[in-house]
Amino acid sequence: MEAIAAADKYRYSDQPLSITSNSFNYLKELPHPNYYKHLSFSDNGEEEKLRYFFDSIIKGEKIVSAQWNFLRKGFHLNYESSVLKILNANALIDWFVEQFPEAIFIYLTRNPINQSISCMRNNWKLECRGFFNDQDYISKYLNESQFRLIKQSLADESKIEAFVANWILDALPILQSKEKKNIMILKYEDLVMYDDVKSKFAGELQLDESVFIDFFKVPSKSTKNLSNKETLKKIKKESYNPEKIDSDVGEKERENIKRMLKEFKIELYAI
Repeated sequence: MEAIAAADKYRYSDQPLSITSNSFNYLKELPHPNYYKHLSFSDNGEEEKLRYFFDSIIKGEKIVSAQWNFLRKGFHLNYESSVLKILNANALIDWFVEQFPEAIFIYLTRNPINQSISCMRNNWKLECRGFFNDQDYISKYLNESQFRLIKQSLADESKIEAFVANWILDALPILQSKEKKNIMILKYEDLVMYDDVKSKFAGELQLDESVFIDFFKVPSKSTKNLSNKETLKKIKKESYNPEKIDSDVGEKERENIKRMLKEFKIELYAI
């Protein structure tokens, strides 16, 4: 999203729904997340709250998680559109498409094994509890056998299968959405590795192609903060291959993950 927002015509809002980086005043205006995830609405006006919140950002009435200091990079006094990076509301994708039919929704996905390894290396916690506490989510996205498989995979939270289960629960609403014409599903690996993918993507969003491609030659802020030193060296030398699966993942673990992805009919990645 940062690569898109580098264009002068966009104002970038970095995770406006985050409870860790947002201001307390704005958090009071938002529905309460279920263990960090916005999964469904209760009956106490939460839907109206969220609609008003995003309307205000898009219209420029609120500056939420955006650069406000005109002396710093990323501040745009005049802009044509907003770019919002949202990481914790995938389950509301159909609602977002319905409420904002003119918007373009971009889902950037990553190989579930490599993403899970990254989460484990950074000591991130699983976010599955919110999904299992939400009956609307369970009834909409999980049949009985899928529910049992996910619960079984989560039995040992130290195993990679548990983090892949978390990846699946987070991805399902978008991968199963019927609003595909409004949603662009883009693989992180393709975007990093192939300039023709970058060019096509830049063209579809009417971005400056050269600026967009050059953006990927420098590690992003999140990459610098969360990647290990070896990965950063490879990125700088342009020898980093995000498609390569970590060799520490055993054959049994791969087979278990294949079975999980097959059960959910997820064919984005060949494991």
